[in-house]
Amino acid sequence: MAIATQVSLEQANRLNWWTGVCQRLWPLSTSGDGNCLHAASLAMWGFHDRLLTLRKALHAFLSSSPRREALWRRWRRQQSLLNAQAGLVYTEVEWRQEWNAIVNMASTEPRLRRLSVASDHSGDVSGGDIYESLEEIHVLALAHVLRRPIIVVADTVLKDMNGEALAPIPFGGIYLPLECSASECHHSPLLLAYDGGHFSALVAMETQAPVSLASAIPLTDSNRELLPIQFSIDPEDREDFGGKMELSYSESIALLKENLDVVRIEEQEGESRNGILGSIGKSVGQKLRLKLSRSNSQRQNNKGGLLCAVLHSEKRHEYLDKMFNNYLHTARIRFQQEQENVIFKTKF
Repeated sequence: MAIATQVSLEQANRLNWWTGVCQRLWPLSTSGDGNCLHAASLAMWGFHDRLLTLRKALHAFLSSSPRREALWRRWRRQQSLLNAQAGLVYTEVEWRQEWNAIVNMASTEPRLRRLSVASDHSGDVSGGDIYESLEEIHVLALAHVLRRPIIVVADTVLKDMNGEALAPIPFGGIYLPLECSASECHHSPLLLAYDGGHFSALVAMETQAPVSLASAIPLTDSNRELLPIQFSIDPEDREDFGGKMELSYSESIALLKENLDVVRIEEQEGESRNGILGSIGKSVGQKLRLKLSRSNSQRQNNKGGLLCAVLHSEKRHEYLDKMFNNYLHTARIRFQQEQENVIFKTKF
């Protein structure tokens, strides 16, 4: 488990503030070779993307998919708004150069090669490739490759060691496969955490106890503000690239309901807004009676319950249990070998 990521995001009140209402989520430790798609692979299948399957599919999508121009337009519009804030103006040539760089970043060619400090059990040092880190538009492209919404839990501001703001963090929010038919896509979102320049898979813990908390994730922050829907507008052929276009709250809700199974979860009276009831060591097992109702409200209304997307965690591949059992078996063997090595070194 990625303890540092969990602590960082919980302290920022971005993760698990909802644990009095929805199930607690846990970030998984992920390989740090720059290939952010390890996190997506872990979240879906339980193993790292060592063969670069997702990265190859992502690069192919950005390079040759008929939907790539729509993503280019969405990306350009959102980047234009950021450029305007910084007083930057790109020429048409510069825009295409930036986009080509975005596509090349998804390549399976490593940025550099190095010797890994990790070694196998025989003591041989293995080689390691470092790949280009990915950006927000790559997450949107991945949502289209998977035909599945992606929700990224992240802080909004990068801070220094003294807690002072350094720069905005743009990754957090909801990524929808907007160029695909919603009827052909999964409605259960893939969950990722982003912290310290690194993505992690975000998963719920399986339990044999009766489920008392909803298997869902809020679509708002702890202040009940709707999470940003990333690249939500395709400006099409507008000359200003949709600079003045914005989705209304009701349009955003309609878009979410089209792509996710949206519910409102009614909180019990007096229940902690920041999820204190769900903190470790405090009432984790407390049974809460939650009432799920389909979201029909078009207005932001705190009294209407917590707006959430349902997680269909029961729909998992049959082989996952065998994979988990095999992992635990091999982990136990590795642990025993390490213990034996420690005892041997202590004696001699």
